[in-house]
Amino acid sequence: MNAPVRTNPYLAGNFAPVRSEDAFADLPVTGEIPKGLNGSYYRNGPNPQFEPRDPNHHWFAGDGMVHAFHVANVCSGNVCSRIDRGPTLLASWRCSGIQER
Repeated sequence: MNAPVRTNPYLAGNFAPVRSEDAFADLPVTGEIPKGLNGSYYRNGPNPQFEPRDPNHHWFAGDGMVHAFHVANVCSGNVCSRIDRGPTLLASWRCSGIQER
């Protein structure tokens, strides 16, 4: 009997890892940004850079990423994402032959 393939919910859909660091500037705005709304919103979250070995992987364990959304001058927004370069990730990159980005 074949067992069904189990997809870890923390590694699929909206929770799937993002493998790249991106930056988008001067994004178009649909509608209106309220006057006086200037600032930044930062969000950190899980983002494993390598396939976890543990089949019961939980999203609180492992590598992470910081996302930032900046609004200024009521005309556009900027978004960027950066990988948290902690010691475990740097060691994994070295062992895998990946040069630090």
